[in-house]
Amino acid sequence: MHKRAHGDAPQRANYLWRVLQQIERDLLAVEEQHPLLMGVAKDDDRLERLADLFQQIKTALYQHTSEHHQEIRGVTAIEFGGNLLQNVSKLDTFLTIEREAGDSLLPRPKIEAKEQNDESVIERCMTFMLRNSFRYSTRAFKSLHICLICHGRFRSGQQLCAFPCHDQHEFHTACVKDWLRTTFRCPICCLSVDQQRSRDVSDRPIKRMRR
Repeated sequence: MHKRAHGDAPQRANYLWRVLQQIERDLLAVEEQHPLLMGVAKDDDRLERLADLFQQIKTALYQHTSEHHQEIRGVTAIEFGGNLLQNVSKLDTFLTIEREAGDSLLPRPKIEAKEQNDESVIERCMTFMLRNSFRYSTRAFKSLHICLICHGRFRSGQQLCAFPCHDQHEFHTACVKDWLRTTFRCPICCLSVDQQRSRDVSDRPIKRMRR
């Protein structure tokens, strides 16, 4: 099998990399304008599109670095991903504050609090999760080593949970418990725990997490 030269990523990967770099520059530009944006009337549709974009960025970034582990243009995917996620997190927090604060110039409908799931149901869902203690490995990795719920890095000895989906997406155990309070869908592939569990039971045995 022909071995790909270092840094020679497929054309699609290079294109995605350029897009993500441009997105990072755009996010930084918007972040610098925060003081100018405070108190200015916002377009709800635009905020929703931005929030959706943030989720797409995180998902695309996860898939990109899962498939291409080599360095690209002297910057590792995990370093670029960490910086991008930090800026996404800051902007996401800013937009959340804007939503909650409301706009004094335009009347807005009252936002009702999300109904939280019952603790007993959450505990039952947790029994479907795959558990492991994180250990850093220099071998090819299948994740960013970043929890895409809190955007924090995995540390040695931390307890992780993986959803029972095909790729077994991993997150901090505490983050998963908080996440399940409002939704049972995986933050990355969006399949519900029940759907994932049914697929595992009917099609194949659940794989063990390997490091």
